Amino acid sequence: KSEDISSFSDIAKLPVVTKEMLRSIPLEDRSCAKRGRYVANTGGSSGSTLSFYITPQLIPSEWAHMHMIWAKLGYRQSMLKLGFGGRNIGDNSLVYDGLRHGYTLNVYKGFRYILPDLRRILKKEIFYYLHGYPSALAEFAENCARQAPDVVKILSGTLKGAFLSSEYPAPFYRDRIESVFGIPSVSWYGHTERAILAGEKDEKYVYHPFQTYGYCEVIPNEETGGWRLIGTSYGNLASPFIRYDTGDDVE
Repeated sequence: KSEDISSFSDIAKLPVVTKEMLRSIPLEDRSCAKRGRYVANTGGSSGSTLSFYITPQLIPSEWAHMHMIWAKLGYRQSMLKLGFGGRNIGDNSLVYDGLRHGYTLNVYKGFRYILPDLRRILKKEIFYYLHGYPSALAEFAENCARQAPDVVKILSGTLKGAFLSSEYPAPFYRDRIESVFGIPSVSWYGHTERAILAGEKDEKYVYHPFQTYGYCEVIPNEETGGWRLIGTSYGNLASPFIRYDTGDDVE
């Protein structure tokens, strides 16, 4: 019963819920009516997708914790970023995103077609951080090194770091980004469900969860001998995630 749960230790009394369990239930039957809710999806990289609702009320906590991670590299909100994500911006080479104070570069457009527009932007703007998929950033770094040493020189003079998001930062990609532009990088673990967020602190590839963001715990994985990562969202009342098995193993 709900009254039996009065502390974090009591959460262990509840059963673990998997993505497969949630997917077997219609979305409306596992959700609540909340103002401004909208549908999100997760699991595209694994091929096992799940739909659920989230609300705009989750954004302040999300950004507060992200800024704590980025602050490791000296980030302030007034510092302009150059972003590399999956957003479709049509035929544009770059577009300005006022909400996130950064330019989004079109990763679907060939580098040689983007280069003239990028050079024009660099004449009037100063970029302090690169932000996006490590694979896309590494490809950009490689293209710059081979085809645009002038762009490397300009960016190397202003960049303070790279924020590696949305996918595992493979060492090959990460090393190339850092070496071409002479900058450090930081990465984090998180997902669209907004149940767990964990950032690097002193060591690369070691992630420390923010228990202020969501409740993070581990349980033994009897199949692998490792540990299954379990998360409980604090703020998402539209589609609650309580003792949600992320599907990821951790050490």
